[in-house]
Amino acid sequence: MTADIEWVSLRWFVGALLGGLLAACGATSVPVGSSDGRLPSLSAGSPARLLFDDEFNAASLDTRAWYTCYPWAKAGRGCSNNPSLELEWYRAANVSVSGGFLQLVAKKRQVVKGYPYTSGMVSTGGRLSTKATFAFLYGYAEARIRFPRGAGMWPAFWLVPANRTWPPEIDIMEWQGVHPRQDIVTIHWGSAKHQQQNGSAVDTGTDLYAGYHTYAVDWQPTAVVWYFDGKPIKRYTGPGIAHLPMYAILNLAIGGWEPGQLNPSPSSFPATMSVDYVRIWNRKP
Repeated sequence: MTADIEWVSLRWFVGALLGGLLAACGATSVPVGSSDGRLPSLSAGSPARLLFDDEFNAASLDTRAWYTCYPWAKAGRGCSNNPSLELEWYRAANVSVSGGFLQLVAKKRQVVKGYPYTSGMVSTGGRLSTKATFAFLYGYAEARIRFPRGAGMWPAFWLVPANRTWPPEIDIMEWQGVHPRQDIVTIHWGSAKHQQQNGSAVDTGTDLYAGYHTYAVDWQPTAVVWYFDGKPIKRYTGPGIAHLPMYAILNLAIGGWEPGQLNPSPSSFPATMSVDYVRIWNRKP
């Protein structure tokens, strides 16, 4: 296992422990709008410089910006992670752009032993032999997304270091289909052997598969604030905030740590994670 495979796999291993750690650190379900962080949504008009913007209005995926696997994956082969938590194998064929939307599609199909599903992901991390296609140091990242319904669905929008170390990591959004109203937001720090995290399962008050919603983070040197539909839902000012360039990943995993997530219904497939846009601004401290 290469170092790059190790840090990505560790992310999912840590995810398996998230539920217990949330309770252990006192970060239980949080209602929307309860955060004491009141930083404005930069997409709502605050002065900022747009660094990255994909509205997915082209006829196909912009491969100058996006790669359809993790950086360590060999071109054309596909990729995945911890088979005890993830049931999908990512393939470029499961990624498409049409009608102004990025579509990441999961199917009940085995192409690699141990992974009974295929699915799609994109990242700006580039390939192992190249640099990240896009990375940024501090700023506001936002995406408008609709999730597929059902147990087993595990979409995510997250940031990891462009130098391919791990941690740190900022999970702008994770969602597990067995808890349709929860937006899971997490920050990871420490070392691969002694990883620490602070996470919250935010009660949004609505079934997130029922429509498009915006998920965002304002990452600054001394604070990280998460947003749901333009409202701050969590503020973190503790240790471990990342101070190195990060790149973005969007993926539709199948599986997860919550009971029932490893047994999705066959009727849930094909399942589509639809992304309207991804926008990232700078914000000088």
